[in-house]
Amino acid sequence: MRPNILLITSDQQRGDCFGFEGRRVKTPHLDLMAQQGTRFSACITPNNVCQPARASILTGLLPLTHGAWDNGIDLDPKVGAAGFAGQFSKAGYATGLIGKAHFSTKHNIPMTGMGRTWASSTSSWW
Repeated sequence: MRPNILLITSDQQRGDCFGFEGRRVKTPHLDLMAQQGTRFSACITPNNVCQPARASILTGLLPLTHGAWDNGIDLDPKVGAAGFAGQFSKAGYATGLIGKAHFSTKHNIPMTGMGRTWASSTSSWW
């Protein structure tokens, strides 16, 4: 049986603002996921604005390599498809995203009707 993979990222907060980091905040569900899963605690962003940073998470490449080096510059769909989500999709995983992907500012990503969501099995990303 293949494992389920869930990648949670967030913006505009300190990296230690979770209960599992010893702070006095209550995040019981995130605490449990951090305890039972894999947590990356020594990550840094390759860019100080969101669009290039998110494209780097998706592709594993630095902004000057994937080309989306600033907000307002779209990630090339071929480069994005070569990233980990595209590879998981090719391997038979049902992939999707919820929230602000921000890989593209010039094109509208088709919505599923459930807020900001997209599922690889139902629509084209680009």
